Amino acid sequence: MPVRHSVYLVSFVVGKYVKIKDKYKNIPLGIYLYSSKENFAETAFGRTKDMFRIFEDLTKIDYPFNKYDQTIVANYDEFAAMENITATTLSDKEVFFAEFDFGKKQVEDIVAHELAHSWFGNLVTCRNWAELWLNEGFATFMEAAYREKMYGREEYIEKIRNDVEIHFAEGKPKRLRHGLYNQLARPDDSIFDTTTYQKGGAVIHTLREQIGDKAFWKAVNIYLNRHKLENVETPDLQRAMEEGSGQKLDWFFAQWIYGGGNPRLEVEQNYDAKKKILTLKLKQTQEGDALVKDVFILPLEVEIQTPSKTYTEKIKMDKREQTFSIKVNSSPQIILIDKNSKIPLLVVKMK
Repeated sequence: MPVRHSVYLVSFVVGKYVKIKDKYKNIPLGIYLYSSKENFAETAFGRTKDMFRIFEDLTKIDYPFNKYDQTIVANYDEFAAMENITATTLSDKEVFFAEFDFGKKQVEDIVAHELAHSWFGNLVTCRNWAELWLNEGFATFMEAAYREKMYGREEYIEKIRNDVEIHFAEGKPKRLRHGLYNQLARPDDSIFDTTTYQKGGAVIHTLREQIGDKAFWKAVNIYLNRHKLENVETPDLQRAMEEGSGQKLDWFFAQWIYGGGNPRLEVEQNYDAKKKILTLKLKQTQEGDALVKDVFILPLEVEIQTPSKTYTEKIKMDKREQTFSIKVNSSPQIILIDKNSKIPLLVVKMK
């Protein structure tokens, strides 16, 4: 390797393989498959060059290394894949799911995730396991970012929402008790959970929505360029996001990265037909403690549908309980809080 890199990213794979050669710009691409599985080069890895193009376009940083290989291996059951530097390793069982319609999208996400690590995890690498979300949260988010550029916004939002559902499902049998910055991190497999991955990706999406698309990708470029071939910590990302956006983000990082849990809202509505005023009483119901905030700061969009008109109101909730009054010409038929999933970890209950 002609550049510095973290030693945990080194790998050696020994076996009987057929090598499928390709190229992206001047970057040699290699796919190593079993002799009976050459057809999977296109089936599982056919979008690799699109992923290169999209990630370079989003980050405004060229692929930072001298080649990129993808190798399937057997008996790699613990993980779907690993972002070994310039030589991603993938479980053959996971890759072979691409043979079925239900598995094509799943495998495409895996391939995108591991390539995204070339920027988020390999070009810049988390300083310690407490900071693992900087690697895995971003790689998970970039799965969705790839989908957005390749297939459209609906695919992007679907991916973010599905990740949140996976995170919530894991949290039901066991309460996930750490923030994205994981003060409980140990050097074992416990750190590879849906908080670090799926919640991490969803929070990065919310950060993008908070500061705006242009500022977000500008900040990503600052972050990667400033710390390339170095280790990073959460404050490095915060500084880049603040520089790119011009916003102070202490509150955001306090509740979403250093804090844990997620906000839960109960919404009670009342419409005064005489005054034509809709009153919304909002109450945060999450159980606060040393890790989970009693009060999340929530910039919210409220869509109010009436028989004749649809209203969109922006409100900011920064107290445990708040009441908002909105002028509406007739009785609402439907009220939607955060319709566009800018805060997908928010759970809303209409009373």
